Amino acid sequence: MAPTAKLIETIPVSDQLGECVLWRDSDQTVWWTDVQAYRLHRLEWPSLTLTTFETPQRLCSFGFLEGTDTSILAAFESGIAIYAPEENQTAWLHQPVELGGHLRLNDGRTDPTGRFWVGSMSEDLVPSGELYCTGDTSKLTSQRRNIRISNGICWAPDGQRMYFTDSPSQQIQICAYDPATGSTGPWKPFASVAVGEPDGAITDAQGTYWFAHWGGARIAGIASDGKQMGQIDVPTPNPTCPALGGPSGRLLFVTSARQGLDQSQLNDNAGALHVFETDLQAHGRANVRARISHPPNAADLTGRNKEASTGAASDAAVLPSAARRRRWWPDHQGLASMRAWI
Repeated sequence: MAPTAKLIETIPVSDQLGECVLWRDSDQTVWWTDVQAYRLHRLEWPSLTLTTFETPQRLCSFGFLEGTDTSILAAFESGIAIYAPEENQTAWLHQPVELGGHLRLNDGRTDPTGRFWVGSMSEDLVPSGELYCTGDTSKLTSQRRNIRISNGICWAPDGQRMYFTDSPSQQIQICAYDPATGSTGPWKPFASVAVGEPDGAITDAQGTYWFAHWGGARIAGIASDGKQMGQIDVPTPNPTCPALGGPSGRLLFVTSARQGLDQSQLNDNAGALHVFETDLQAHGRANVRARISHPPNAADLTGRNKEASTGAASDAAVLPSAARRRRWWPDHQGLASMRAWI
């Protein structure tokens, strides 16, 4: 059955490459990154108060951390870190030596038991990317190689199947997954597109796989048996990532990109966050928090920040928080300052 969806809000943030949108139940907020502009957005629902943080590197994807709302597990372009956005503090966990040059991290998501998976991508489209899995601060394992652009990482509601796409291949793949061990079975073709590329993706409570169709101006649904489940039209050519959330779990948040568009397509919808009311339903494992066995302490966050903040956006590290964040919607007074991970 085709989904029912109504566009109810457009947040015109003009993202160059909006990605990795996630809903957080604990404070009723939605978060996403503008990778190329070094920005992390937080939107409070339903007030639509928007706060934007400048990041020390390009933030490619992230997950919420178990036990805290003040820090996230961040997949920056050069590696994985604990990041406290209010304080602009960063503690590095993994920086794979192969990253750098044209190779950076890209799509990432937390599995049903709290492991964080993230893939890398080659910005010159050489198949040199990898798919990594991390379960704690001491171990990062490569699960796949020879990837051009890692995308579409997510799991079925029962955690027994994992999805992935190497976007330029135009093919979505599926494999058996063991949530207890994090092991994967052989990858098999699941679906494909003829025009454009599959980008970020989620599953809903029914097990339907919903992916952002870059170049297709839609969020497309495919049932677990491969049956087409219709689409939700997005008013811009390059949607990048969907998320289900909101108080009822039926709001669909969709990021988009201005990147790759010509001048005639660069309107307020391009690079905006689009919010739809739908009859889809989020499932309970959609936003499992990442588990870190041995988190760094506050001193690690402060000290490592000095090293991580050299280069692009380094000035943000020495500015007070109020100077580093920008709000497009009316500010609420009395927001508690975020503390470092402890």
